[in-house]
Amino acid sequence: KEAPGWYKAIVGLNGAVKYGKTILSPTTQLRNLYSAAFFPMANGHFDYSHMKKAATAMKAYIDGKPGGAREYHMEHVKSGLLHNTPNAGILQDMLDDGESIFRFYDNMSTMGGVMGDTKAGIDKMNKWAQKFYRAGDDFWKIIGFENELASLMEAKGGTREQWTKEAARRIRNTYPTYSQTGALVKALSKFPLVGTFVSFPSEIIRTNINIVKLIQSDFADPDLRPLAIKRAAGLAIAHSWSFAAMGVSAMLVGITDEEE
Repeated sequence: KEAPGWYKAIVGLNGAVKYGKTILSPTTQLRNLYSAAFFPMANGHFDYSHMKKAATAMKAYIDGKPGGAREYHMEHVKSGLLHNTPNAGILQDMLDDGESIFRFYDNMSTMGGVMGDTKAGIDKMNKWAQKFYRAGDDFWKIIGFENELASLMEAKGGTREQWTKEAARRIRNTYPTYSQTGALVKALSKFPLVGTFVSFPSEIIRTNINIVKLIQSDFADPDLRPLAIKRAAGLAIAHSWSFAAMGVSAMLVGITDEEE
C-alpha cells in the first residue's frame, strides 16, 4: 500500500535536512573521507601504493572525462563495488520518496530567466557535492580491491581477470555496501523518529561479522593463511588504536583516570 502524502512529505523534508548535514557539509565530507580509511586497515589492506590508482580513478569520475581511468571506474560501478555507500543510498531514497514536496523546485527549470538559472546553478553544485561524497568512500574501496586482488593472485596464482569477481565479492562483504543492507534497516533509516543513519552502524556490524568469517575460511586454506593472519592483525589494530592513543596521550600529559 502506498504511503499517504503527509508521510511522504515528512520523509522528504527529513531527507532534505539530513542531506544538508552530510552531502552539503564540508566538515562531514572531510570526515567521511578520512574515517573510511579504517576499513582497509580492518581488512589488513596495508599496501597504500594503490592510492595513486584510486586517486586517478576518482579524478576521472569527478571530471567526467573519458579514458582508461574512467573506464576502470565504470567497470567497478557496474559490478556493484562502487557507488554503493549506505549513507548516500539512504539519502537518495528518502529524497525520491518525498519528491512531491520538491515539485516547485523541479518546475523552476521551466520558468526560465533567473529561476531557471538559479536551479541550474544549484543542480551543478549539488552534483559536485554528491560526487565528492561518493569519492570519499570509493577511493578506499579501490585501494581495498587492489590489495585483495593482488593478495589472491600471489597466494593462488592465476590472472587478474580470474580473481576480479572474487576480490570484488570480498570487498562488498567487508566494506559498507548499500545493496547489502537489509530491507528492515533501510525502512528504519527513513523513519523520522529513528537515528540519523541506521544503515551505517548496521553495516559496521555486518562487515565485522564477515571479516571474522573470512579470517576463519582463509585460515583453513594453507595458501590463504597469510591473508587471514594479516586481516586478523588489521582488525585488531582498527579496534584498539583509538583506546591505545587515548591511553598514551593521557600518560604523556599526566591525566589520571580520576581526573578524566
